[in-house]
Amino acid sequence: MSELAQRQADIDLRFDETIAEQLEPIMQAGQRLETHLRELSGKKAPTTIHFPDTEIVIVEAGGKVTNQQLTSVQRVVKERLEDMESELKSQKQRETEFIQMEKNKVRAEADLGMEGLRNQLDDQALAVRDENARLRTSYWSCAADIHGRNPLP
Repeated sequence: MSELAQRQADIDLRFDETIAEQLEPIMQAGQRLETHLRELSGKKAPTTIHFPDTEIVIVEAGGKVTNQQLTSVQRVVKERLEDMESELKSQKQRETEFIQMEKNKVRAEADLGMEGLRNQLDDQALAVRDENARLRTSYWSCAADIHGRNPLP
């Protein structure tokens, strides 16, 4: 169980690290693009401007750069961050559910083992009771033979 708890802690840590690693480049790309758009503000875009590493068009070639495009960049960053975080949370959830199933399996196996041990103890206790009853009967039978009478009430 401690191994499974450690695996869960590793998943949590990896999730936090992965979010930082994967979200930071998106935020930086958005910031660089916003800076570039501010420099072009009020001017026509010399070429089509895409959000980095995507096909998402922010400004068409020849289009005037305005605050609307800055808002578009912020919206794209927000959507990409939410999509990335949602995907990572889903992956974490699947891994967590798998570990929970393993924990349940370990508990079930332990419960079965304990039930088996309880049954063995019950069987042994029953055998000891039967043996004690047999020995008492034998003792009283021998005592009766020795004394020639029946000592049992």
